[in-house]
Amino acid sequence: MNCPNCGKEYGIGATFCPECGTSLPQYDSSADLAGEAVDTAEQEGMAAAAAVESNAEPKPKKESTILPFDQFFKTLFNAAIKPFSGTVIEAEKYNDFANSAILAAIVIVALTILRTVTRSASGSILGLFSFGYFFLSFFGGLAMFAILTFGMAGVYYIAGSVIHEKYSYPRLLSIASMAVAPCYLVKVLVVPFISLIWGNLGSAVGVMATAYLVLMLYEGTRNELKLESDKRVYVNAICIGVTMFISYLF
Repeated sequence: MNCPNCGKEYGIGATFCPECGTSLPQYDSSADLAGEAVDTAEQEGMAAAAAVESNAEPKPKKESTILPFDQFFKTLFNAAIKPFSGTVIEAEKYNDFANSAILAAIVIVALTILRTVTRSASGSILGLFSFGYFFLSFFGGLAMFAILTFGMAGVYYIAGSVIHEKYSYPRLLSIASMAVAPCYLVKVLVVPFISLIWGNLGSAVGVMATAYLVLMLYEGTRNELKLESDKRVYVNAICIGVTMFISYLF
């Protein structure tokens, strides 16, 4: 800093100019420090207020899109008793893969358990307690029903790509699950015991159950396969035939 009278430079804390002896103004550093303290306090106050505001208004949680568990059983029941209209209406609720996969898993596991139990009950006592028999029966059924549901939906989806139509795989999976459930419920639970009494009648019931599956698929995919009636028949016939052939190998 410089003297206001002669311009001589002097250091902080000097009372008189060393050159001319003029009384010098005193520099008050505490004022600047106080100003900085006020600024710091204001910034901290603003940050605290922002934190309180953010805590007071939490972000809304994303609602789950998973359907209630009992809804899956209602879907299967409604589709089974109304194979034409019910399947179409229920399929509209399954636009995401998670719900369709849960529905398919319920069908696959339930049918596999029923198939294993009925096969063991109708088999020999030795087979009932054989771990190898149980293992092959259970996992063989699991693979078969998984192919029937996921595979059938996949075949339809691939067919759509071939004919340049974009189909919804989740809805196709739900339709396949709804069609497989009543058909194979009859085949694994009813047909074996009818066949013990009268083999031809058991075969006839099995054929009717398969026809029921075909009708459910044909009507259920009505809104998905936006094709002329003849083309829709061909697509359904090919898709169902391919899936049945693959599942027959198991």
